Amino acid sequence: MPEVLAKAAVMLGVAAGAIFIAGSFMCESEPVRGPTGGPGLRDEFELESLKAAAKPLVERLYQIRRSEGYFPASLAYLGLKRPQSRFGRWRYHVHDGGQAFALTNGDYMKNGFVLCWSSEHGDWWVDR
Repeated sequence: MPEVLAKAAVMLGVAAGAIFIAGSFMCESEPVRGPTGGPGLRDEFELESLKAAAKPLVERLYQIRRSEGYFPASLAYLGLKRPQSRFGRWRYHVHDGGQAFALTNGDYMKNGFVLCWSSEHGDWWVDR
C-alpha cells in the first residue's frame, strides 16, 4: 500500500508541475494591455528604449534653439519627422513663444502611461 501511495504522489506532483509550467507560458505569451485595450508597457526596459529612440530628436531641437534662438513651431516646418513607436507617433508641443517644448508618447487611457520630455525641466517624466 505505501508503494501505491508513493507512486500516486509522484504522479500528482508531475501533473501539478506540468500544469504550473503550461500556465506560466500562457501568462507570459499574453500581450500587456492598457486600460482600454491598447498596448501597454512591457517593462522598464521598454520605457528606457522609448527615451533612447527620442533622444536624437530632442538633441536636434536643442541644436535648432541654439542656432535660431527658439524651438521650431512644428517639426514638419524643418523637415523633421516624428519618431514612431508601437504606441503611436511622438507628439510635439511648443509653447512660451518657442522658448519651451514637450515631446510626448503614449496615451494614458489607451496605453496606461504618458512619457514626456519637458524642456522646462530638462528631463523625462512618466504619468502612469
